[in-house]
Amino acid sequence: MLQKLRQAMLEQELDMLVVVSTDEHLDEYLPAQNWRLRASTSCGSSPGFSGSAGTAVFCVEGRSQLFVDSRYHLQAEQTCGENFEIQKLGNEGVLDPQKWIASRSEKALTVGADPFVMSPKEWRRYENTLEKSGHSLKATTPNLVDSVWHNRPNPPRNKIYPLALKYTGKSSADKLANVRKEMNESGMGKDCKADVLLLTMLDEIAWLTNLRGSDIEHNPVFEAYAAIFQDRALCFCHHPEADLSAHCPDWEFRPYAEYPEFLAELAHTENVKAWLDPSTITMGTRLAFSREQVIEQKNPIVLAKALKNPTEISSTKNAHKQAGVGVVKSFRRLQQAIDSGQPVTEKEYADWLYEAYSQAEDFSDLSFNTIAGSGPNGAIVHYGNPDSTNPMKSDELLLVDSG
Repeated sequence: MLQKLRQAMLEQELDMLVVVSTDEHLDEYLPAQNWRLRASTSCGSSPGFSGSAGTAVFCVEGRSQLFVDSRYHLQAEQTCGENFEIQKLGNEGVLDPQKWIASRSEKALTVGADPFVMSPKEWRRYENTLEKSGHSLKATTPNLVDSVWHNRPNPPRNKIYPLALKYTGKSSADKLANVRKEMNESGMGKDCKADVLLLTMLDEIAWLTNLRGSDIEHNPVFEAYAAIFQDRALCFCHHPEADLSAHCPDWEFRPYAEYPEFLAELAHTENVKAWLDPSTITMGTRLAFSREQVIEQKNPIVLAKALKNPTEISSTKNAHKQAGVGVVKSFRRLQQAIDSGQPVTEKEYADWLYEAYSQAEDFSDLSFNTIAGSGPNGAIVHYGNPDSTNPMKSDELLLVDSG
């Protein structure tokens, strides 16, 4: 992948290429077809960097760089240290990616990045820092990693299903009404209020529609875009034919692949005002519009989703109680096994914990892979692969992070 990517960079006349860990929905956790950072850092026997957050800077000349936070210092060194210089963010003297690029002052550099996987806030941070040092940031679309990724997985396109009112506490229609009220109060006057609110983040769309999915492991979301007008609401998803309107009569469902065309048509609409959140929309979306067409401010979903209603609070408390019961059951089983001299590996314990969780009423899935680290493994941040070979020792500390 490294050589193919460098060749693609040469064809685009790039000196460097920034590959971030997020995707078109700015998610930290991704479906397999969007694991671009992992795919681009794989080489030979190395599977690539599989952490949930990181940034690679590929260089046509010199050694490429991989920037990771403290959760992944060890993992990055072990999996990518042979082919990349590992920049361990948080350590003294280690620069952020854009500052590291800016410090390369031997000549003016052209740096490529995909604006459809970065927010305007992040894009501008790179752009402003690079321009001050005489370098330039170039939008490269389609994504260069995709262009050289052999056997890239297909999108999952899993089933989309409704979440009952007994869990949400508020209908999608009521949520839309509140959003439209906020839209009427946006801008700086009658002629500046938003005509449309565009949404990219999957958790925001799932919350607003009261629909759920499983396109991303351990995340009950589905790949989608949304556009909220005063008189209609559009959702672009992989299963528009799945009778979703029966559950969401206030929504019109369209194929996921139609969103780029819709965006282009919307941007050509005379006098349209689009509400875009610079932290939760992509720079690619922002670039479709002129400055005069955009109202740039935090979208109303962020606060509305954070302010839990009584039903959501009750459901959250119940979920924690059910999870607590599962943890206690699994610890009791582990203690009995240790007392009887039965060898137990970290993986066996993680499976016991899952089994205990699954006995709870309305159990759906883990919220993330269980971290079960005994002895020195408990000191590894985000230790993600419980040992299935070596039994835990009775005098060792066991760290469990699960839910």
